[in-house]
Amino acid sequence: MEPDDQIAAPAKKAVVAVAGVIERDGLVLIGRRLDDDSYGGFWEFPGGKIEPGESPEECLERELMEELGIRTAIGPELCVIEPSDTFKLIVHGATIIDGEPELREHSRLEWVTLDELDSFDLLPADRPVIRVLAERAQAGD
Repeated sequence: MEPDDQIAAPAKKAVVAVAGVIERDGLVLIGRRLDDDSYGGFWEFPGGKIEPGESPEECLERELMEELGIRTAIGPELCVIEPSDTFKLIVHGATIIDGEPELREHSRLEWVTLDELDSFDLLPADRPVIRVLAERAQAGD
């Protein structure tokens, strides 16, 4: 077969997920992924994959209710992380408006200071968020 006769494989569609930086009393909530999940044992900012027809804000509100049992007010977009051409993470601030976080899809939950975040084994896509939060704190936002 001549090179011109080859048909290019369709590009793999990128997975788009959204994560929430839930802050309260100067602390940020992170969850430890279950051991049998992909990236099991890593820590993360809670969230999940966007479903068709769903906005990032709607997705995050739904995921936080499913994963943690909390109702939240979704704040502005903090950053977008694109670690590869097949994965995109949109990060929003979030505030709890009803409920207390429950262990539903994590093995542990921790409220940590911004300085403590670096000592946790965060998901690779979540690590750049630490710098964004530090820059925001330094600017006094």
